[in-house]
Amino acid sequence: MKKTAIALLAALSICIVPAVSFAAELVGYINPAEVMSKHPKFASVQKQIAAFADQKEKEVDKEVEKAKDDKTKEQIIRKKAREVADKENALMQPIFKDVSNAVQAAAKASGCKVVVNMQYVVCGGVDLTKDAIAKLK
Repeated sequence: MKKTAIALLAALSICIVPAVSFAAELVGYINPAEVMSKHPKFASVQKQIAAFADQKEKEVDKEVEKAKDDKTKEQIIRKKAREVADKENALMQPIFKDVSNAVQAAAKASGCKVVVNMQYVVCGGVDLTKDAIAKLK
């Protein structure tokens, strides 16, 4: 009985170890901030967002001066902040899409089935950051 259990355990370990090793190779990771920052349009979009935010801040200052009560001032600030967030989302959406497509292409090219943010990786996996950046260009 002991010999059978030991033989079965040995057979299972022979099957499991390669499967675990193979699965580990199919996980990739990226540094999303680095990939995003290397997008060809990222810097210009960030400048557009900053300019729009500055414009809205000036509008807030002017409108808040004219406002009579704190509730109105708060509404003005919220409205302008929402406008900035909406503009940022609209400008960044194409970049997010390009980055996602680049990561997917890099993963497919390297045979990775799963890609995670590198901050969640303790050890192992395949770094796809440079490959994803190359796909952006």
